[in-house]
Amino acid sequence: ENKELLIAIIEVFIHDPLFNWCINDTTTDTKQLKEQNSPTSDEESPEESNNQAHRVLGSLKRKLEGIEEGVVLGVEGQINHLIRKAQDPANLSRIFVGWQAWI
Repeated sequence: ENKELLIAIIEVFIHDPLFNWCINDTTTDTKQLKEQNSPTSDEESPEESNNQAHRVLGSLKRKLEGIEEGVVLGVEGQINHLIRKAQDPANLSRIFVGWQAWI
């Protein structure tokens, strides 16, 4: 019921020049190498730098519409999908050890 509000809030970050969606070790290393090789290189345009933001927004819209992996799911289907993902060993292995879920 509040999906338009949520999408509007996220869209603000797409146009915010101070917010970068994809800073990680790989992008930082790549950027540093580019600066070392050609210190006068032009900055990326906001459209290029926020492609990740548009992908995230598209994913969010699909999830709010109930579409998971190309399949339209009802509320019960979405809940079952989330439970399966939460129990997936690949996802469980990424949990922060300090979380201490066993306590």
